[in-house]
Amino acid sequence: MRRLLFLLGLILAAPAAGQAPPGEITAVLGDTTLHLPLPTGYCAIDRARPGEAALFDGQATALAPMNELLGMAVACDELTASRDQNIPFSHYLEFMATEPGGQPIRRRNAERSTYLAELARRIQPLDSTAIAHLTQQAPTQPSGVATSVQRVGLVGQDEAAAYLGGVASYNDTVVANVAALTLAGGWALSCNFYDNKPDAGTTASLLAAAKAEARAMIAANAGSDAPAPAVTETSDKSWIVALAAAVALLGVTGVTYLRRRR
Repeated sequence: MRRLLFLLGLILAAPAAGQAPPGEITAVLGDTTLHLPLPTGYCAIDRARPGEAALFDGQATALAPMNELLGMAVACDELTASRDQNIPFSHYLEFMATEPGGQPIRRRNAERSTYLAELARRIQPLDSTAIAHLTQQAPTQPSGVATSVQRVGLVGQDEAAAYLGGVASYNDTVVANVAALTLAGGWALSCNFYDNKPDAGTTASLLAAAKAEARAMIAANAGSDAPAPAVTETSDKSWIVALAAAVALLGVTGVTYLRRRR
């Protein structure tokens, strides 16, 4: 009886199938070690594996100079299937540092509301239902056509982050994404959720995930902050518009890489 109860306790304590124990990615930016919590069910890629290192490096190159890639994670069950059976994954997450002009933005955490207001003023709002409609439309371009952004815009804002929603396509693949842009640990960061098998409810679920992750990222880096600014930041915010399109488009580079692996 005691043995039965012991085994039952082990079963109940084990993670659910397809999910991973809580974890995080750490990345160094300037003199700051950033803590990037992983949502339940996501696992970090392993850059010691050549294929995953190539994926990370390819994404990092494509993101420059607007963003610096800090970390990547994939739905745990899909990452396992990719490693064991070479099956392309559909749900992935990227952490980035925002870098207009090739330099990361360092701003005090207390300036978060001001930073988010700047983003909101520059990025066109987008009704999430418009994204949902586009995800249901099969791309019409012929095979071999480069990636394209179908729609991108601001789908929400709260005290934690501004949320970008977008749809991009690559041949017959549609990729939906939602990114949370915020200040955390004294730096301008973003967490970006992508899904290349979207349906009508995808944007809403990605937005919920982005909201939770933005708060987790802020809390995990509450002990770090930027120093008081030594110089006045430029008033030119034209980079914000370019950033919005880049966030949507760059999610598709992962799809192109995975297609080449087949």
